Amino acid sequence: MAIKNLLSECGDNFERGVAKRGNFLNECYSENTGNKGDLVSLNEVNARSLIDRHSADGYVIISPCRGGDDFGLDPNDPRQREMLADINHKRVREFVDILKRTDFSYTPTYGGFIENKGKENEENVYERSFVVYNHHKDGSVGDFNELYQFALDMARKYNQDSVLIQAPNGKPQYVKQNGEVDFGFDGDIAFNDLSQEYFTDLHKNTHKTMGDGSSPTRFSFLESYINPAPQCYGERVSRARNGEIFLTR
Repeated sequence: MAIKNLLSECGDNFERGVAKRGNFLNECYSENTGNKGDLVSLNEVNARSLIDRHSADGYVIISPCRGGDDFGLDPNDPRQREMLADINHKRVREFVDILKRTDFSYTPTYGGFIENKGKENEENVYERSFVVYNHHKDGSVGDFNELYQFALDMARKYNQDSVLIQAPNGKPQYVKQNGEVDFGFDGDIAFNDLSQEYFTDLHKNTHKTMGDGSSPTRFSFLESYINPAPQCYGERVSRARNGEIFLTR
């Protein structure tokens, strides 16, 4: 399943009706790729195999985004919600710049949701996160301890309660900033199911109402997505140079 691409059409909303600022590739990279492709569902075989292939040696999932209560903003207020989206947009760009300076490879991911389904204010919104692999940009396997420490450093920097970490041959775990395991998953769990769990938790946190911590809207999870494949050689070189792991045609 593909949805209308939010990655390359300037003027489209990243979160429809919330933040008019372009798209995810433009968030990641200063140059406009002109990519008109569609987001690709992780339910599609080629997308799922891309993640599975690169995550086998360990990975972490990190989001630099936070909810309004972190910044004294109420996401129920349209103006303040737009301000929050702008803050998170800048945090995404900053995080990508940090990743560029590391030797880690990564894949940007989206969690898609419908808020207020069936109501006049129904809209699709998308959470952003990054799968960071225990793979160097040259394709070699890294030292997982370095990736583990990087994840905890980023959790502290972006004030995340925990990050999702899976060691090689291990089970996925939510790990707190101090390294304490917050929650662990038992048994085999497919990455797509894991991403749904992760994005649902993230959505609850980034859409809190100030004060009581409750969710301001009813929402339903749609799917997880990754970026489309590059549409030209120059785009492919640019994205690979930055460390992104992406689909190829």
